[in-house]
Amino acid sequence: MHTWLPAIFSVGAWGFTIALVYTMLSGTFDTRTCQTACVQTLFWTAFALSVVGVAYGLFSLSGGEKRGVATTSVIASSILLIIFATTMVIGIIKGV
Repeated sequence: MHTWLPAIFSVGAWGFTIALVYTMLSGTFDTRTCQTACVQTLFWTAFALSVVGVAYGLFSLSGGEKRGVATTSVIASSILLIIFATTMVIGIIKGV
């Protein structure tokens, strides 16, 4: 079962990321139903799921079972981590 956990976390992280993007693009800040706290919750949940997905993926790769699933999950979660890291760096540079 643990070999599918990275895939589950990766899919969950992508799902929360899609929900985050949808929320951010759903209208102006004043007209959105999901304000700052909601957006932060979506962001940090997707970030945490990505970190856990990479960790479980690397753990599964060391086990040697179903390497394709683990490799795909590590790559998919790593892409999200790069996007999140870039977003955080831009926020730090802008002073937000």
